[in-house]
Amino acid sequence: MFDINTVAAPLGAGKTTLLVKNSITLAAAGDATLILQPTLDLNDQTARCIRQVDPSVHVEIINSKTRPNTATASLFEHMKRPFDGPHIVLSTFASFENLPALVNAGRFHVECDEIPKGFISVSKQVPRNHINLTSAIEIVPRGSTFGEVVIRDKGAIRTIAKNRRNDEIDGVLRPIAQLFLSRNYRTFVKREQYEDLLKGRDDDPYLRIFSLLKPETFEGFRSVGMMGARAQDTLLYKWFKRNGVRFIDDEDALSKLRYREHLNGEKIDFYYGSETNWSLYAQSQDVNIRGRILDKTINLLGGKPFCWLDNKLFETENPLAQLPGNEKLPHFSHGRNDFKHHDRIVITTAFNLPHHDAEFLEDFAGISKLEQKIAHDYLNTYQSLGRISIRDPNNNNRKIVILPDRQNAEWQSQLFPGSRVHSLGVDERKPKAPGRTKQYESATERQRARRQRLKQEQEGLVERYELGHERILEAGYHMSCHDISYNTIRENVTAYQGSIIISKFEGMSFPVTMRNENFGKYMKGLHKRSLATKDDNNLIMPALCVPVANTNSLRAEGNALWGRHVYLDLDDTELKHLSLTRIFPHIEMICYNSYSHTSDKPRYRAVFLTDDVMSAETYKFLWHQIVQRIENAGYYGLNDRRPKGERKLHGIDHKPNIVNAFYLPCQPKEGSGFYFHYKKNRSPIAVADWINNPIVTRFDQSLGAEHITVSEIAIQTNEHQRIIDAGMSRYRAAINTINPKTGRPLGSNDAMFNFALTLKNAGVERLDADIALTQAANESKSTRDRFSDKGRYIRRYWK
Repeated sequence: MFDINTVAAPLGAGKTTLLVKNSITLAAAGDATLILQPTLDLNDQTARCIRQVDPSVHVEIINSKTRPNTATASLFEHMKRPFDGPHIVLSTFASFENLPALVNAGRFHVECDEIPKGFISVSKQVPRNHINLTSAIEIVPRGSTFGEVVIRDKGAIRTIAKNRRNDEIDGVLRPIAQLFLSRNYRTFVKREQYEDLLKGRDDDPYLRIFSLLKPETFEGFRSVGMMGARAQDTLLYKWFKRNGVRFIDDEDALSKLRYREHLNGEKIDFYYGSETNWSLYAQSQDVNIRGRILDKTINLLGGKPFCWLDNKLFETENPLAQLPGNEKLPHFSHGRNDFKHHDRIVITTAFNLPHHDAEFLEDFAGISKLEQKIAHDYLNTYQSLGRISIRDPNNNNRKIVILPDRQNAEWQSQLFPGSRVHSLGVDERKPKAPGRTKQYESATERQRARRQRLKQEQEGLVERYELGHERILEAGYHMSCHDISYNTIRENVTAYQGSIIISKFEGMSFPVTMRNENFGKYMKGLHKRSLATKDDNNLIMPALCVPVANTNSLRAEGNALWGRHVYLDLDDTELKHLSLTRIFPHIEMICYNSYSHTSDKPRYRAVFLTDDVMSAETYKFLWHQIVQRIENAGYYGLNDRRPKGERKLHGIDHKPNIVNAFYLPCQPKEGSGFYFHYKKNRSPIAVADWINNPIVTRFDQSLGAEHITVSEIAIQTNEHQRIIDAGMSRYRAAINTINPKTGRPLGSNDAMFNFALTLKNAGVERLDADIALTQAANESKSTRDRFSDKGRYIRRYWK
């Protein structure tokens, strides 16, 4: 991939001023710089600054204000035929992201003032009128849940995107069509929901898309730089890093900033209302809490000037708008300096992402819910409160910041050393005790490592083909249900469909080989049989087992060379097989009754066909992916301790191993059975694709969660975030471990000390350690004591 130089500095530290000076220096050396910013106002402000510092530098502003309706085309034309000489171009992210192609990129340095968002979602309620758009695309599967949009009819999409006739329906679909056409975004849909939309089901009649910025958008420039507050916490940083982009701290630039840590924190008091996460849903659960917060806020302000921000839904009814000296912040105020005369700010906005977006970012982009909360809610809050005098290190006035919830206030406070956090005293609820946090919430690196390991295992199967080929052809060790002549070993392996076991007590198994299209017919033929007892039936096992491991059982996992197809046993289930096919609308599968199936107690088996053989570890991975996808659709297991709510029982037996055996199809003991082979417009699981695009599962914490010491991590990587994540996982495990003598969780005192010592020994920087220990303190039941410990450890280890 490529490198991006980053300047992750606090608000008000002088990033834009530094950017101006660096661009002028590059111009003096004969180079051209393209500066990208989030707003038109910032373009104007920066241009004035450049001209004040050096009027001789050639500066051009190319955006929708200077080039109405042609900003992107004008920027493209400028890059195609740039000014003949050193110069600086100012534009917006929006104009740049819509460029049809990159030309002459090597002539420009590109600098981003603030980190681009990198993620866009669009949702339009079009239960019927989507056809002009959806008929022009196809969906390519990407893992178990999502699919990527590929244009089939570019002309039709372009017509909607341009909408020259001002068609009202095309006007609704236009932003979606524009994203489809963008060369800089990859666009996805949730396959189950999208399929329901196409079939006219009314459960969720929305065309809903998710788009992620491609890292290649910035590839090819002379250099790429990004400046932004808390850059490492942004969605783009995490998405690009997952895709191989290297972010390098620009130490030279950092050394020229006004400060690297906020000053005068002791002058700041943070106040909060709610003890739990602030959201529109939370407000609906306590309809009076908003009023109580605003009443206390008005008393606290004491009639003095302030600025404020609220959700648009509540702006017109907010009593703050009627107070003298009030000034409302715009919803996007990045870079604005015209509010810094205020010492007080009130933010009652709920910045939470819609749950569909959160699900996509976690399951596809690998960005955990906690990371999303920081990137979307806390960073937006930080940008808003940074508009007031809090950004001026020379301002010694007392500042008051009023935020909606405790978690947000505490996160903001740790960015301003010495600041204080107070409750407004309007929420009598106690904060929820931290439950067991899933280890995968910050395990992006481990996910990547596991993905790589599964790929290597799949590639390693090639070396085992010859052994499997020899075993299959051994006399008495082969059941070919169709006459097949093998020309190559690979053809032999491709034809493998499973292994037959005479009875559940039998150790020997016999491989079954046939062409893929005949496997369903073979299984359907078996379904016609009526048997006196269940034990009269044979079983099928996904694995091909040969005696290669020193084990007592021929069917031990160590003897499994590979396997094919993934099997689920569903007992006393509320998940009908037709509903299962809706959850996986593009996967070829076979569903048939079990021997004990009745209409009152439905029991059946589902076989998810795969396009290739797989290792034992890959089989387990796919099984977990399938079960998690079912649970995400609203079903739960018998041993699931989580709240059930309106969810239904899926009844899946825990059989995730490649050597688990399953009875072959037959008629049920009583009543009528069923056999369905769902294959129309469907295809087998693409094993490699599912490995490349996994969703997060509740099984991940036990999959490859081997104990990692600090020294081992330090040897593997110098990325401190990985060390913090591993230490945080151990901390959470420790504070949630039950003492067998008392039946209560162990104390967090020792766990906090060990966590701090881990960070210190690993060389984690002071600011990152402070943030990690603050998070740990917040998750402890003894929050006040742990915050005291945190301060002591920071002073002791990071002087």
